[in-house]
Amino acid sequence: MSVVSKQYDIHEGIIFVIELTPELHAPASEGKSQLQIILENVSEVISELVITLPGTGIGCYLINHDGGQNDEIYPIFELQDLNLEMMKQLYQVLEDHVSGLNPLEKQFPVEQSKPLSASLFFHLRSLFYMAKTHKRTGRHYNLKKIFLFTNNDKPYNGNSQLRVPLKKTLADYNDVDITLIPFLLNKPSGVKFDKTEYSEILFYDKDACSMSIDEIRQRISRHKEIKRVYFTCPLKIANNLCISVKGYSMFYHETPRKIKFVVNEGSTFKDVETKSQFVDPTSGKEFSSEELIKAYPLGADAYIPLNSEQVKTINRFNDIINIPSLEILGFRDISNWLPQYQFGKASFLSPNNYGDFTHSQRTFSCLLQSMTKKSKFAVLFGTLKNNAAPRLFGMIPSTLPQYESCDLPQGFFLVKLPYLDDLRQLPPKISPVDADLDELVPLFSNLIGKIHIKNGYQPQEYENPSLQWHFKMLRDDYLQLEHDINISDPLEKQKYINSLDETKTKIMKLRAYVRETANDSDPSTLANTLKELNQELNKLSNFDIITNKKPKAPAVDPVPTDDDIISAWKSGTLNGFKVDQLRKYVRARNNFLETASKKADLIASIDKFLQQKFKETKT
Repeated sequence: MSVVSKQYDIHEGIIFVIELTPELHAPASEGKSQLQIILENVSEVISELVITLPGTGIGCYLINHDGGQNDEIYPIFELQDLNLEMMKQLYQVLEDHVSGLNPLEKQFPVEQSKPLSASLFFHLRSLFYMAKTHKRTGRHYNLKKIFLFTNNDKPYNGNSQLRVPLKKTLADYNDVDITLIPFLLNKPSGVKFDKTEYSEILFYDKDACSMSIDEIRQRISRHKEIKRVYFTCPLKIANNLCISVKGYSMFYHETPRKIKFVVNEGSTFKDVETKSQFVDPTSGKEFSSEELIKAYPLGADAYIPLNSEQVKTINRFNDIINIPSLEILGFRDISNWLPQYQFGKASFLSPNNYGDFTHSQRTFSCLLQSMTKKSKFAVLFGTLKNNAAPRLFGMIPSTLPQYESCDLPQGFFLVKLPYLDDLRQLPPKISPVDADLDELVPLFSNLIGKIHIKNGYQPQEYENPSLQWHFKMLRDDYLQLEHDINISDPLEKQKYINSLDETKTKIMKLRAYVRETANDSDPSTLANTLKELNQELNKLSNFDIITNKKPKAPAVDPVPTDDDIISAWKSGTLNGFKVDQLRKYVRARNNFLETASKKADLIASIDKFLQQKFKETKT
């Protein structure tokens, strides 16, 4: 049975569809219309996707626009892969509205409201296959989503002749892997959205609930994320018991992309590639690929030459497990799990209903519930990629009590475990301090109790300030916006960067709180706790200095040079040198000078040698 599942490069396309109504232009929240809030959220989504998923396709269309294309939809910008032009276009639409130069109700006038038709949704479906990106690169959108924004709760206005084809067309979306995500908005006047007709055509579920305009941002963020499959493979639980599983990447370290070299071909830019050349690092002599041989570096400037067959043999360790697969070796109590031995980043494991083994979800669920109930984790052996060396893994249930506050789906964390060869030497144990710590322990307890993070660390609450700064500068430069800060002023720039960094903001708030309580007489305040803690730590530091005071190293007299000895001999002051200095000098020249133990004998030996030397020189 083949266990290799089909994998493909994810290319997501998102279409934002807004049904225009007179209520959509009416003020809703903070003086803004629902349409303005929707477009601002679309703009924010584009800004985020430029950072995290720049290959995503985005399109924004209006329904019931007076003079719309084909009398059905009007594009604010057409579906294509993210580019700066669509950002600029949407920014200009919102800027014209905010400045009063061209309000949204004039830019996008509402046509007389009419029921939705099956042909409209068929047209929206075809947009994924007529996108500019597909025509230019040939890449299809294989993950397709439509976000429908509307406050019109009568899509077919009670007409069953419209309802039946509309329902069938939307049901066909599942066959072509299109996900329709409705945003059913309550009226600005506060009238709740009547979900009766939409429940008939959308096979109503919890995601189709009505919402206020303020809930849009959170829901867009939840549905725009791609669940990226990192690997798919079989999981062997026991003999004759296998299931299909898939692993998702839990996070990825986002960094600004590198600057590229391009060629300006008039109205477009074209990528260029680099060409490698093998050269001698000393002489600069160039070598062709035919002159090169493969070698394994061993020690300093030592190499073992290898032919192709030898390289293949060395790399072919994994003859048995040459395809992705995992096998459970056994289970241990979760108290034995050592989180410090985590190799790389964890993956999230869930059942694969489209794999090669049946009943995978049911078996996976039973395994998860059993391990959670018994508080166990599993040790696995296997590989996640073709022809990769096998590794040990830890598989930890996400449903354990310690993960309840993390709001995680049900599944397993899959963590690589290190081998003996991967471990590194750690520093020795800290020696115990002899000072009395009775005063420090309650002070640290008080400090820890006051500086307490209520919800722990939740990554969703902390944006990367360096990324935000990077793309803000790019966006402002491209849109020709004046920077809202003076970037040449280091102090003003630092204040702005501080505002982007949530961690630093919280630290500065804590510092302000400490300053506010500095003059409070209550000894339990944070400021007084810190003062007392510093005093005790200073005592400890002084104790350490006193008890561990190192004795001064004895002074070492320098060995006199030939010039020093000759100068002293001429002036008759050789007796001014110490015995140790004279002895070292004589020993260094034992081929010419006679060694002695007494100072007078050493001086006599030097005097005899110098008299003879100067007599020969004079002659």
